[in-house]
Amino acid sequence: MTEDEEYLALARQWSFPWPIMDVLIGGKSPIDLEKLSLTSDADARHFLKSYGYDPDRPDDAQRLHEIFIEATNFIECQLMPREWAQGNKPPEALISHHSASDLLLWASGKNSEPQDSKILHRLQIWSCAVLRVMHTIAHIDDLQRLNKIDGAKAQIMGRFQKALFRDKDGKLLFGNKVQHIELEKFEWKTSKTRTSMILKLLHKPANVAETIYDLLGVRIITKKLSDSMIAVKFLRQFYLVDFANIHPSRSRNNLIDTLQFHAHVETLRQMLISKKISPDGFREMLLYMNTPVTPRKSSNPHSSKQYRSIQLTCRQRVRYPDPNLTWNDKLRNYLSTNQCSPWKEGILREILELTEGWNHCGENGREISVFFPFEVQILDKEAAMSGEKGEASHQVYKKAQIRSARRRILGKVLGSTGSSSQGSKI
Repeated sequence: MTEDEEYLALARQWSFPWPIMDVLIGGKSPIDLEKLSLTSDADARHFLKSYGYDPDRPDDAQRLHEIFIEATNFIECQLMPREWAQGNKPPEALISHHSASDLLLWASGKNSEPQDSKILHRLQIWSCAVLRVMHTIAHIDDLQRLNKIDGAKAQIMGRFQKALFRDKDGKLLFGNKVQHIELEKFEWKTSKTRTSMILKLLHKPANVAETIYDLLGVRIITKKLSDSMIAVKFLRQFYLVDFANIHPSRSRNNLIDTLQFHAHVETLRQMLISKKISPDGFREMLLYMNTPVTPRKSSNPHSSKQYRSIQLTCRQRVRYPDPNLTWNDKLRNYLSTNQCSPWKEGILREILELTEGWNHCGENGREISVFFPFEVQILDKEAAMSGEKGEASHQVYKKAQIRSARRRILGKVLGSTGSSSQGSKI
């Protein structure tokens, strides 16, 4: 190695891709990168294989194309329907690209053929925008495959159904026959739509599908503010959730001041025990107990401080059949319902006997069990009504999500066409 080569080699070794370093160790999300830094088709193909998709495999190439179609459709329909209709669309070369490696190279400002600088710039910013959404969709795909939502829903909701009943007057009660409160409403959140999951991840700083905790959930709306605390107590008392499986960092309460509530309730209880007030007097004084929390900024930038609730993120261990062994059931069913030659039947039964013991988890080695997250929201009737209108409404929340996703995903695309008020540097 010559002296010049030594200088260059050492300088090259200590040259860092600082934006990528920020993703690796600086807490930055990959979808916030302004551009990629791939240099060749071989580099792009290595990137894809490392990511998890082999472009040389027909099934992986087909799936990448499907994700691309879904991503562009999401951008058109959810993020910029007006601009798209007015002609602000991806360049034709991007729409008709032949390989995902093309998108990666364009996102890096590279092209295999000479291009006008303006065209190459449009290819770069549009490729980045589309790849951000594709990345999100790819992670959601894995989340939906790994999480058996239907089975989890039945098992989690089954616990709550045991604590819900109606009295002879048709009132909805929560608890059991001895201890219960009347509810205004009980709502099931039985899964997020795919569009909702994509939108949620596009504005989350981490942009990681594993952090979607509210695929399933329940919403308990009490008649009275004070009953919301009883509802929380019943979660533990009737084994609807396990306190050891709560995510402490995700517990929220901006509905009721627990310190004031504690003091007021203990005072009333002592008065009741010493018979200074009657049971009816106790219940009446509860009606006038008003200990709301002072509104404060939510950790979710799109949630209104006017939306008041108690929120818990829980986990429940759910069990479902091992999908890898469903073919055993099919083989067993085939042998019991079809006539086949002794030679063929002997081989099939031998295969069945050999594979029966491959899995040893759960009953008869045929189950998989995992902890599945779900969300519980508790609020009173007044808070629920305020949440249906004004700043706390769900429509306002969704609009804020879309604005945030537009800025993050399409900042340069929108900014380059005079829509800078909707965009920011990405």
